[in-house]
Amino acid sequence: AEETAIWVFEGRVQASNPLGTLALGEGEAGFARSGEPPQRRLDITPRDAVQWALFYPPIIDFRLAEHPSAAVRQALARYRQDDLPGALVRLEKVPAEDRDAAYFTLRAGLLLSVGAVDEAERDISQALTREPHNAVAVALRSIIALARNERDEALALAERAVDLAPSSAVPHVALSYVRQAAFQIDEALESAGQAVDLEPRDALARARVSELELAVGNLDRALASAREAVAEEPRLARTKTVLGFAHLTRIEIGAARASFEEAIALDPADPLPRLGLGLAKIR
Repeated sequence: AEETAIWVFEGRVQASNPLGTLALGEGEAGFARSGEPPQRRLDITPRDAVQWALFYPPIIDFRLAEHPSAAVRQALARYRQDDLPGALVRLEKVPAEDRDAAYFTLRAGLLLSVGAVDEAERDISQALTREPHNAVAVALRSIIALARNERDEALALAERAVDLAPSSAVPHVALSYVRQAAFQIDEALESAGQAVDLEPRDALARARVSELELAVGNLDRALASAREAVAEEPRLARTKTVLGFAHLTRIEIGAARASFEEAIALDPADPLPRLGLGLAKIR
């Protein structure tokens, strides 16, 4: 009776009352209060209405390649082939009694990579129920807080994750994202470097180092790290994407386009290689 609000996710809507008319397109919002014409709303809230559109950086624990469950190992192998549906199908085959904290953190990381934050949060809670001090689960929570722009909470969680498991790469990678969001690029690079030192074969950590080397202008080191990431996981779209940006900053346009196109073929839902390909075309 007092206010009507409209959010348009797809298509076009005309909102009108006796005092005026407003046309809304995709991604726009409007509202009308009693006794006033419809007006455009600049921010689309509530937050949970747009969670599916947020981008969550990948946080995956590659140490699960040695997990006792064959299905968990196979799920991780599917992810390394950029077969996310196949990875989730394999995880569904794990008996309930064998679903430990590591199982739930892996599934949460996979779900988060496609924006399924509600399901991921449930799995993180399950992991913490089984292991209250599970560092990977805490690191995943820091990434969710960061995507929601809750930076203080994200920092506290990432630092706690590092304290809980200082010898694991995952918490350090999470901390690198949080530090980057605070424009602490050198500190972010230090965190990513620690992750690589701890787990040299973690391709996501190496890709992270490459991204941050680009941010500080170390183009040669960025390219070397990107190539190392691709060598570790040649079928992972993230490594191809970072390699594309490493080539792009060196004005190696043909190589950049090829890397971005390969990344898009591997993961059509990832926005970053499409951004990179657009920049390469402009260049």
